[in-house]
Amino acid sequence: MKILSTILYVSLLCILFVFMVRYGRTGPPEGMALVPAADGTDPFYMDIYEVTNADYQQFIDANPQWQKDKALTSVVGDDYLSLWNGNIYPKRQANHPVVKVSWFAAKAYAEWVGKELPTQTQWEKASRGGLTGKIYPWGDARPNNRANYDRYTDITDFKHPPT
Repeated sequence: MKILSTILYVSLLCILFVFMVRYGRTGPPEGMALVPAADGTDPFYMDIYEVTNADYQQFIDANPQWQKDKALTSVVGDDYLSLWNGNIYPKRQANHPVVKVSWFAAKAYAEWVGKELPTQTQWEKASRGGLTGKIYPWGDARPNNRANYDRYTDITDFKHPPT
């Protein structure tokens, strides 16, 4: 009788565990989207928004070795945070995407927030939004007003691009 009750108890625990694993998920983590499996990739999560200047400021405040004046040029490059004034991002650009960071700095930031950078295959899959065989995420038509494309003016140039 004791063996039968133990088997029943273990069976109930297994059923409960399977139910929790299968139905206990509430969706992707906040601020992330699930990119489904396809084209030889497993499903993965990707942030919905870019890392902002304000986000990156918190990172370099917590990790001084990545501050502009302390980071190794051989790791971050000559152009690292070149639009910033020292370790302060440009005025009124707190919510703009951070630019002028190296792959190594981006990887360090991702690890700091408990994430990882996407692989090239993951990035291409996510950026296409499900389309395959097209030049752009929306199809083959030129970007026109659909993207920040060819928007250089008298006050912006390749050295000081807009975000």
